[in-house]
Parts: sequence; structure tokens; C-alpha cells
Amino acid sequence: MTTPTPCPACAARDVVRAAAQAKIAHLTPRQLDIARLIAQGKRNLQISLELDIGEKTVRNITAQIYAELNLNTRTELGRLVWEAE
Repeated sequence: MTTPTPCPACAARDVVRAAAQAKIAHLTPRQLDIARLIAQGKRNLQISLELDIGEKTVRNITAQIYAELNLNTRTELGRLVWEAE
């Protein structure tokens, strides 16, 4: 019995996922929590209430995430997180 050949789209998806996972792998657990909540469309106030931290802390950590990942917008960050997961 031969193993089925993966479809080209599946292989491409796996490459994109692996690249995104490698990019976010060095985020701290707190940064990753915030990135995931941003990917869910939550605003800073919602994130601060959910994680029981200050809204300014969320802004600061978000800025750190952008700098580390060389991103500029929440949309870019959200897409990267969704690609990784």
C-alpha cells in the first residue's frame, strides 16, 4: 500500500504554519496570551480585564510584541497568530 501524496495546498499551509510558529516561538507566555487575545479581536481594555493587568501594561506589552516581530498593526499580529495555530 502506498502512502497518499499530500495536496499542494496542504503542503503550502504546513509551510506557512511552521514559519509563523517559528516567528512567535520566542514570545514570553504573557506576550503570547496577549497576542492570542488580540487575534480574537479583543481591545486593550478587554484584555486588561481578562488578564487582570493594567490597560497601560497591555499597551506596553503589545508594543514589545510589535517590535520583536517587526509588525505594525493588530491585523498583522492577528494573522500571524492564526497562521501559527
